[in-house]
Amino acid sequence: MLEDLKLRVMNTAKKAQRDGLCKHKSGNFSARDAETGYVVITPTSVDREDLVVPDMIVMDLDANVIENQTGLRPTSESLMHLEIYKTRPDVMAVAHTHSMYATVFAVLNKPVPAVVYEIANLKCSHPRRSLRPSGHPCPRRVRCRAVQGGRRLSAAGPRRRRR
Repeated sequence: MLEDLKLRVMNTAKKAQRDGLCKHKSGNFSARDAETGYVVITPTSVDREDLVVPDMIVMDLDANVIENQTGLRPTSESLMHLEIYKTRPDVMAVAHTHSMYATVFAVLNKPVPAVVYEIANLKCSHPRRSLRPSGHPCPRRVRCRAVQGGRRLSAAGPRRRRR
């Protein structure tokens, strides 16, 4: 099932590790199939270079595992990936990396400056997030901000300024 998509997700994960965007078993990757709506996602606790196509897990948007050939667990960040797909129908893939420099900024609680205009145009009002344990549920308001390009949103919609 979805063998071509599994291969592409696996190859992306391996390339990200080779390019230094992930180290050892960190980072996770997924892609959505346009026809079925299913999501192919990387497993947890497997070095990216050791991945094979059968290791890729197929899930639906409600986090039900549709296919799991090797019995590996989906990434602990699956719910984050699925929330993005549910909120943004136009998003077809998610790459969650742990690059060395971004990790250093996060650990030091420093904002990551917008050094290219593409990032500056996002107008992200919160360039850093507090660290949370892996797989820790994120408050809905933070998920919404991340999914909506950094704009301040609440479950009720955009935040209104006080007068």
